[in-house]
Amino acid sequence: MIGGTSRSRFNNPISRSITATVTTRSSGPGRLLSVEWSRRASFLSAMSGGSQSEVALPLPPVARREEDRVVLAGKVDDGKNRGPDESMLLDPPRAVPDPYGWMRDEARTNEEVLNHLKAENGYTELLTSHLGGLRETIYNEFLSSIKETDYTTPAPWGEFLYYSRTFEGKSYKTLCRASKTEDASEVAKKWSGSADDPIIPGEVCYMDENKLAEGRDYCGVYTRVSPSHKLAAYTADFIGGETYRLFVKGEIFHFI
Repeated sequence: MIGGTSRSRFNNPISRSITATVTTRSSGPGRLLSVEWSRRASFLSAMSGGSQSEVALPLPPVARREEDRVVLAGKVDDGKNRGPDESMLLDPPRAVPDPYGWMRDEARTNEEVLNHLKAENGYTELLTSHLGGLRETIYNEFLSSIKETDYTTPAPWGEFLYYSRTFEGKSYKTLCRASKTEDASEVAKKWSGSADDPIIPGEVCYMDENKLAEGRDYCGVYTRVSPSHKLAAYTADFIGGETYRLFVKGEIFHFI
């Protein structure tokens, strides 16, 4: 089978600030950082100058616990598939504490969970905001070493060569194929490097993941072509929960 796989400050009661006394010492073989505060907090900023400063540190958001909540582990008669050999499962099942199980929300609509995630994101942003320039520098360094408009080595299968392409400024790849000829591999090596030119003459794009991802915050796609080379199937996850929907498309030349 051939295919491809593919900030703002928060308002939350939990995010109350506390005052901490920070002392830095730059002399000697090492650097001493002494932080005293009345409640637990994280201090990630770098301090310098050998002086004392009062720093307002936010409290990290803390999710509530349901201490009486449990999940059963073992042989449970709930209709779920737990493998071909259920004799390996605990029988009777055992109750395992699951104090944070209430946070599991497949529909992504639980306001309490969503607000907690926003608070965590805001907390992270607040404590790492001084790293913005460094993040941008590292990102650009990585990007400078990557050839964005490129293609993978064509792989022969049946009467075709299958490969994927990437394009500068686009986050996802496109899956392509072309008819297999004796000199196709050599022709590919002579590709102009232009995004507008085919890698191999007769190139057909049968899956453009960039189009599939348009208007979505997340897109995870896995694509496979049938042995007949006429059908293609892909599974797609559009929310990041690793729950995929299956799509089958006929006539690969009219595929996405």
